[in-house]
Amino acid sequence: MLTGLRRNFLRNNSLPFRTCYWSWLFTRGFIVSAHPPLPFPNPLWLIPNTPIILASQSASRRAILDGAMIDYSSVPANIDESAIRSSCEAEKISPEDIAVILAEMKAQLVAQSRTDALVIGSDQILVCGGRIFGKPSTRQEASETLDYLQGKPHHLFTSVVIFKFGQRIWHHNALSTLVVRSLSVLEINDYLDILGDAAFQTPGCYQIEGIGAHIFTSMSGTYYDILGLPLLPLLAFLREHGLTSCGDEISE
Repeated sequence: MLTGLRRNFLRNNSLPFRTCYWSWLFTRGFIVSAHPPLPFPNPLWLIPNTPIILASQSASRRAILDGAMIDYSSVPANIDESAIRSSCEAEKISPEDIAVILAEMKAQLVAQSRTDALVIGSDQILVCGGRIFGKPSTRQEASETLDYLQGKPHHLFTSVVIFKFGQRIWHHNALSTLVVRSLSVLEINDYLDILGDAAFQTPGCYQIEGIGAHIFTSMSGTYYDILGLPLLPLLAFLREHGLTSCGDEISE
């Protein structure tokens, strides 16, 4: 029965019908979300004849591009971030420039083997009290990071760099300021228990799109920047380089 109803749903382009149909399924327990999906499940924005590659397998960065319905592929850029960051700190390079360097090295690594593509690299550097934080590698480091950040503001530098046809052509820096509320040892441990391995994916051990919202008192900066990819300036740049909707082609 569900298959037949779904077939009729997909044939009907009426937004009210889609919404009512999805609500009917939700109230009867067929689905777990009360919100209907987008009419087109496939990526809708692309650059004709130029593949877009994200030089990362970060779940949050992929989620950002997926949400924007960009046609792209994800390729890991395996660089030694910790060693590069430490070398930059030793040379007194600013946190903002370190973020650029890391993002550039990721994009460049992938671009070397994909000279036919537009490659996006991005990275973040967290600074609090003059101290630079990278992604923690152990539970103990994650706990110490949160303990240090609590009760004081910190700055998050997010950089995105683009290579096109093997050449670096653009970069953008974003600055966000966040304040972690005071946390007890028990709260930190409970938070890390719930977060699991995701705590090792960001410099501040937080996920503002999920349970990380519980540990903050304030944030200033664009949501996408904090997640790890300055989407709005990135989309503006991609439009200048031919990003266009293929929705008309899909609907045909």
